Amino acid sequence: MTIKIISYIILLFSIFILASSRAWFRYQSVGVDIHFKCFGKNFSDVRAVLYDYMTPFWNTIGSFNASEDGELYFYGKLDPYLYLYHRCGEKDPMCQTEIYIHIPKKYVYSGRTPKEMFKAQINLENSYIGQNRQCIRNGKLVKNVPYPK
Repeated sequence: MTIKIISYIILLFSIFILASSRAWFRYQSVGVDIHFKCFGKNFSDVRAVLYDYMTPFWNTIGSFNASEDGELYFYGKLDPYLYLYHRCGEKDPMCQTEIYIHIPKKYVYSGRTPKEMFKAQINLENSYIGQNRQCIRNGKLVKNVPYPK
């Protein structure tokens, strides 16, 4: 009797997992078109890393560099956060600024191609919530390094 009940529970659990797993494998896409400025000029020394926080672990989707005219254009799949690393206004060559941007869910679409792009112009000399300065000190990456006075 106990084995029969356990078998039914396993069967119901298996059906539930199979039915819900289809949603896990659907395609999602996001499109980003960002133009970077540093003190009014196009700025290309920007590296962007796209993360997906929908997965149990932070999943790196990809890493991209801005073009010569300061533009970043890509699309991928997800719940996207974009981390930007730049040296706009930075005098210490061993330091860079990290900014993160959450891309709103309205720009995440079902399917392989986004219908609308998240477009922005970012002035890198400005301060942003969550901005972080990181430097290499004694061969190690140190975060939250204060800005010089």
